[in-house]
Amino acid sequence: MRILVVHNKYKIRGGEDSVFENEVELLRSAGHDVETYVVDNERVKGLFSRILTAFSCVFSPSEFFRIRRVIKFFQPDVVHVHNYFPLISPAVFYACSSFSVPVVHTLHNFRAICPTALLSLDGMVNESSIYDGPWWAVKRRVYQGSAIGTFFLALMISFHRTLGTWEKRVDVFIALTEFNKIKYVQAGWPEEKIYIKPNFSIGPGGDFPERQSYALYVGRLSEEKGIPFIVSAFRENPRLNLKIIGCGPLEMLVSGKEKNIEYLGERSRDEVTDYMKSASCLVMASTWYEGFPMVIVEALSCGLPVVVPQRGNMSGVIKNGVTGLHYKPEDRDSFISEVSEVLSNIELRDELSKSALEEYRCQYTTSQNLESLESIYKVAITRSREHYES
Repeated sequence: MRILVVHNKYKIRGGEDSVFENEVELLRSAGHDVETYVVDNERVKGLFSRILTAFSCVFSPSEFFRIRRVIKFFQPDVVHVHNYFPLISPAVFYACSSFSVPVVHTLHNFRAICPTALLSLDGMVNESSIYDGPWWAVKRRVYQGSAIGTFFLALMISFHRTLGTWEKRVDVFIALTEFNKIKYVQAGWPEEKIYIKPNFSIGPGGDFPERQSYALYVGRLSEEKGIPFIVSAFRENPRLNLKIIGCGPLEMLVSGKEKNIEYLGERSRDEVTDYMKSASCLVMASTWYEGFPMVIVEALSCGLPVVVPQRGNMSGVIKNGVTGLHYKPEDRDSFISEVSEVLSNIELRDELSKSALEEYRCQYTTSQNLESLESIYKVAITRSREHYES
């Protein structure tokens, strides 16, 4: 099968970039002929470039014609779009439609229905966009503190909903979880076009060393990831140890002198895997629903239990008392209680670790993901043929 995979990379590498790379590698290893079309947000520099990007995020004529040229040359059987914001824009779907090429689009976050992309604002879940549309967000300047940037994001959402882009120009959507699918359906998206396929991770292999008594955080150091909550909780409990891996705007917050909190900065994938193999649990405190955190799948592949808030996809993916533990969101006592339980109760930790690894092997391996992906592509091709023949 000839597959064109489209992706707009972020300035700070994130889970979506990993998913894109993993799936491309997976498809190529299975013998598919894969071409990629990638643009990088690093090229957005200077005031004029930012203004031009704001205008073009609604529909980029230049990307429309560039992608048309790629399609004409490569002649794919199907096009798989990951992230298109902000440079590629939904113009990609119209470029595909102009050649009657089947389209699959992975819904990594909630950007297509909400300018926050997270259904969250000021550290709280906010579903206003689902029920009232996106325009409320302009006054709140939810996108990088910019009223203009937020305006064009709201325009992109409203314009393509009115135009029927999602109903007419995409054959199959991939939702990462049942929870995500429900939210998109509540926002008016076609339920029959949304298929569920979780992310996957390539298992680390090798031996698993004896686990040590520390909790691990891996991810972006930002407000919506709950870093202030995690750090303050451990500062108040100096007998519990925490190691932090990642970078982001709140880096100074984690660079303190507490003996029980060790900031490791950015680390390679292999190094992260080593820490996941030796930690007692991974901790998360995101203030939004999360899409499908790659860090969870990577933790499960290392047999690492995950302590998560009872919120959205985190508590949907992690089974309480089986592959990790749940705590009450924003409740420091509840959080510390669950973390302490894993760190101090070796029998519980080992049981959770065993179940976490088993969950990975049953749900998130490469072979299962490849089978699902190929099946979804076939559905898209069939749907596209029926659409253009009718």
